[in-house]
Amino acid sequence: MKPLAAFLFATLMISNGLAASPTVIIDTTFQEADADGRPLTATAPVDIGELPLRMPTDVDEQPSAATSPSQARVGKEDFGRLKPPYLILQAGENPTEPGAIADVGVYWDLQKLGLSEGHYEISWDMAASQTDKMGGAFRLNIRAQTPNFLAGIHPLAVPGGVLFLKNGQMAVTGNEKNGETAGPVLSPYQADELYHCVLRVDLDKRTWSCEINGDSLVQEQKLPAPFQEDAAAAITLSGMSFGSQRGMGCEADARFLLANVKVTRLAN
Repeated sequence: MKPLAAFLFATLMISNGLAASPTVIIDTTFQEADADGRPLTATAPVDIGELPLRMPTDVDEQPSAATSPSQARVGKEDFGRLKPPYLILQAGENPTEPGAIADVGVYWDLQKLGLSEGHYEISWDMAASQTDKMGGAFRLNIRAQTPNFLAGIHPLAVPGGVLFLKNGQMAVTGNEKNGETAGPVLSPYQADELYHCVLRVDLDKRTWSCEINGDSLVQEQKLPAPFQEDAAAAITLSGMSFGSQRGMGCEADARFLLANVKVTRLAN
């Protein structure tokens, strides 16, 4: 098969949910950085010919990259068993709002790919510098094209959120019991310890799972009610993000580490 024909055939298989082999969508190891160590970004992909995505599509240092005390920088030294490069997100006090932090985050925009079918595995490594001043989250962006979606879903019901809380607990959001939003699944964490996280989302079955360091915290759970109310409405994996969360009470000297971010569409 000629290269162009092979490419078009593969594209047709992906678009129809008929992927015969795994497709790596994101494979970000933070190899690319500027002279100051700030991670480089890529344009949001529009088709599979641009995959895998090696860099995030946006890095946000509030209030602006030029003036922000919050920084996103590529680490250059060993972190325990983890070798560089990896990403360090350092929260700082907002110069325009004393007492409040300037959030810092990194994003991957997948909206233009139209990932509305299939089974996906999302994995990454992360760590937090302290257990009493943290407020950070890794979040998937899963959208349901239903009229009541934006009004009907509670933040704690969004599946695929793994949060560092100030009480020394990691929280996995999106937990439901008997069709109702339940409290997040909690797991303790230690300062500067590396955690390997894996999310699996099946857009066809509308289920998801989560494990941290090999421990299963969520198993084949149904996506929350707003994702289930219209079986014909498309559900898309639109992207993901990681960073400090001012709304969670994150303090100015909080530091997060992120490494080995990977998203794979599994074979059917």
